[in-house]
Amino acid sequence: MIVGYDDTPEKFLNEIVPAAVKKARENGATAIFGFGWDLLKFEKNMPTRQQLDAICSDIPIYFADEEGHKGLANTLMLVNAGIMSADGKVLKSKIRGGEIVMDADGTPTGYLKEQAGTYTHSFLDSENLFSVDLAKEIIVDVEQQLLSEGYTAGEIIFTTKIITKRLMKWTRKEKCISFWARLTKLKVGWILTKI
Repeated sequence: MIVGYDDTPEKFLNEIVPAAVKKARENGATAIFGFGWDLLKFEKNMPTRQQLDAICSDIPIYFADEEGHKGLANTLMLVNAGIMSADGKVLKSKIRGGEIVMDADGTPTGYLKEQAGTYTHSFLDSENLFSVDLAKEIIVDVEQQLLSEGYTAGEIIFTTKIITKRLMKWTRKEKCISFWARLTKLKVGWILTKI
């Protein structure tokens, strides 16, 4: 699920997350992953894990920011990552190279920075989050759009191990214009060449 650059925390909580949950339930998803929220728009009214829990507490949720350096997670996501126990006990308060942002009461808010986010979202059910078939379909659509705009080469960087070696082999076999799928831990981005 993509959060638009201009989307506010209110729209995120009232429209985007509920839509993602609805789609996840309709498709039997075991995790929800989204990205794109803007720190500058969210920092004064940062959504909390409790607000995400009020929308969905039975499917792990993780939304990365536009740069992939920060994330928002619900309680179940934090439990799955071993940051909290199901009864609310804090199991981890620090992650090397990152920050688990804490409330005044010493419990995680659900806002994660840098390696704390990378660590946490690594516990998403990547195998069922984004199928190879869906990725192949998306790559073809993206390829056609880019060709129509004059782009001739590009590099797709997907997130959370969602593109597998099978997909990389498929892109080479099908000669998807010079598209290379590369595994990274967090960011979705583009490097393009235009004629």
